[in-house]
Amino acid sequence: MFEALPVQPYDVNNQLLVSNVHPPDWANPEPAGRYNLVVLGAGTAGLISAAGAAGLGARVALVEREFLGGDCLNVGCVPSKALIRASRAAAEVRDARDYGVEVPDGTRVNFPAVMERMRRLRAALSPNDSAARYRGLGLGRLARTIHPYPTQAEAMKRVADAYNRTRLTPFVKGLFQKWLAWMR
Repeated sequence: MFEALPVQPYDVNNQLLVSNVHPPDWANPEPAGRYNLVVLGAGTAGLISAAGAAGLGARVALVEREFLGGDCLNVGCVPSKALIRASRAAAEVRDARDYGVEVPDGTRVNFPAVMERMRRLRAALSPNDSAARYRGLGLGRLARTIHPYPTQAEAMKRVADAYNRTRLTPFVKGLFQKWLAWMR
């Protein structure tokens, strides 16, 4: 069992986030013995590496001590883009008169509401990186999915992977899976 990491404020959005990416009732699975790949860190690179290798038949162990989704979901990409969008909206309102749009004087930013929206967006995206998804669907199936909030590099990798799969014949794929099993 994991000890729940503190996420403040512990509102409904952060509770959903934690239940997905660091569930308090999580129990580590039994080790499989030998693995083809051990991935340390379930951030963007770790999730993609683990899912890609598992999609080719590799036995993969994915290790994360804090939150699945890494910096991008939890403190980086998603939160920062939510804050940037709010600041852009505030700037548009501030400059509206330059475009002939009149807004009431005293219009202000409600920062607690901005932060609540950020937590809501992050919680809504958290099922994509959730522990339940990785345990219930398996890494092989995840290799064929794309996140709803991909970086440009993830999107390009997904297109390249799709192209490479068309070149991988069933015979070659079978050989690769047998080789990975033999390497364990």
